[in-house]
Amino acid sequence: MPTLADHIQIQPRFAKSANLERDAGRAQPLEGYIVTSRALEAVERMLTVASSQQAGGAWSLTGPYGSGKSSLALLLDALLGPDGATRDLAIALLEAANSDMADLAWAAHDNHDTQETGFRRGLVTAAREPLNRTILRALHSAVLGAFGRIPSTRQFPAAGALKAAIGDADSQDPRRTGPSPGALIEVATCLAKDRPLFLVIDEFGKNLEAIADSSDGDPYLLQQLAEAGQGSGLPIFLMTLQHLSFEDYLSHTDGPQRREWAKVQGRFETVAYVESASQTRAFIGTVFRADRNIRGRIDRWATQQASTMRSLGIAELADPDVVASCYPLHPLAASVLPELCNRYGQHERTLFSFLTSADPASAASYLDAAVLLPEGELPSVGLAGVYDYFVASGTMAGVPVDQGRWTEIATRLRDAPNLTPAQRRLAKSVAVLNLVSTTGVVRASRRLLAEIDPHAPDLLPDLETAGVVTYRDFSDEYRIWQGTDVDIPRRLSRARGEMQQRSLVGILSDIDDPKPVIAARHSAKHDLLRVFARRYVAGGELVEPLDPFSDYDGEVLMVVDPDNPPILAKSSKAAKPVVAAMPTDVAALDDAARECAAVGAVLDDPVVGDDWVARQEVSERLAQACLFRRSCPPIPGEAVRLFRAKASTDSEASRPG
Repeated sequence: MPTLADHIQIQPRFAKSANLERDAGRAQPLEGYIVTSRALEAVERMLTVASSQQAGGAWSLTGPYGSGKSSLALLLDALLGPDGATRDLAIALLEAANSDMADLAWAAHDNHDTQETGFRRGLVTAAREPLNRTILRALHSAVLGAFGRIPSTRQFPAAGALKAAIGDADSQDPRRTGPSPGALIEVATCLAKDRPLFLVIDEFGKNLEAIADSSDGDPYLLQQLAEAGQGSGLPIFLMTLQHLSFEDYLSHTDGPQRREWAKVQGRFETVAYVESASQTRAFIGTVFRADRNIRGRIDRWATQQASTMRSLGIAELADPDVVASCYPLHPLAASVLPELCNRYGQHERTLFSFLTSADPASAASYLDAAVLLPEGELPSVGLAGVYDYFVASGTMAGVPVDQGRWTEIATRLRDAPNLTPAQRRLAKSVAVLNLVSTTGVVRASRRLLAEIDPHAPDLLPDLETAGVVTYRDFSDEYRIWQGTDVDIPRRLSRARGEMQQRSLVGILSDIDDPKPVIAARHSAKHDLLRVFARRYVAGGELVEPLDPFSDYDGEVLMVVDPDNPPILAKSSKAAKPVVAAMPTDVAALDDAARECAAVGAVLDDPVVGDDWVARQEVSERLAQACLFRRSCPPIPGEAVRLFRAKASTDSEASRPG
């Protein structure tokens, strides 16, 4: 029988990570490269400087592991390199993304008269070593790229300084501390006087880690190098690539050293390099190439799936072209992968490992195994397949993640007894959604699970009975459950019934402690701070005004009845003002407050407190209920009616008017 692999090919571009020293100057690592909006931003910043002034600049590119920083550096290296196939490919990639940016690259070469020769370039990957050794390797690479060897002093006046620096680096004499900063600056200056110099230090964080360990790193060398290419200086273009800011790497060092490195970072323009989820999904479309024999079936499948995604409210996957480009991934798998890779993996690196590796649970292996029938719905990699790669196979075991939730889910499903294959697949889908979702549409709701598996309505009760999942009716979400003998649903049902018997003002007063509020407009206008106390009151409640000697300047009454204002008791003319905030609707707040109070009451139950699984489950429910309550319109909120409560001159109480 034919398989998907007979009609869909994997493009090999992301088979291995980019390495600057290995890949610099080569066209192959750039084949298929996508110039994203983040990449365009970084390229534009550098090329704008290179095309408009004779001096250079310094940039610090920060982003997480696997986010494509090294590939961007290779693109810049090719753009600034000599005339040839590699630069032509880089220009073509840039032109396809933004034609104006390609013109900027040509303008940079015109500005420095390097159309044929290109910039001098030194790209290096740092090790956990002193900074001067890393910079020496970058400069040595630039000299070899320009001359093929270390030239004579006639050809290159700083040749002696370079040889001396190499000798210092290779020396075993403990009295020699490595290349001197003066020699390195001399080499860089000499290179830049002839042609612009482009230096890149990848994994610069390793240098900073070494400095933090030794506590004797001198920031002055990097500062000198950055300053040499700025203002009215030479065309030295310096770029560091690392995962955090300079200061973050040195957060555990003493104050003076950390402050000195913070000043050095001030010489660099910081560029954050993190791709969006939509851009990550665009990457997926570059991996798979389907032949014409299956393209029509994929398009029809994608149209149907996009319609389903639209009905579920998942707007980013409601476009049939986007869904088709991600095939053989189910659109829900394509929806969760960016978040899963960013939160628990190494971003693009993890994504493309899942898509192209030889792991039995990868998408590439799925293509080899999935049988393609002549008719019927196309097979696809769903959420259960994503679970098998990321969780069940142990692929992510070495990645620093939220181990508590991750381990709980993996252990619960591994130890779940007597599940049928269909039940286990559905439980895996719930697990993946639990790992990536907090709120929103993409969660393990009844409707979404029914779209994943039409038999879900029949399978979910069995999973609940087996103690594998529990349903949270307040948020309409299933969660993988560790299991407990405490009957949480029964206790919640009883607590909810009790809360229905209580007044809303009593519940709100118990679960919320409103902070005093400043009369901002009045305080600003009269240059006098006025602070009002706040409290909840019931509609029609008789309210005693504040004592004239109170520390507060007045009181705000947050009324829980939209149609019945409170009644102000008789007061003296010295009484402080009272303001009643009348909401337009409290239905959502009423439901959310009663749910918070009910879940809180269950959490206070000693039986729940003594069972860690039940306690964790109820604590998570409480956090979710409180989050929903905070999202409800507050009192006061939008469209409230404010009443200034006046003291009555009659013998009876008065309503605010």
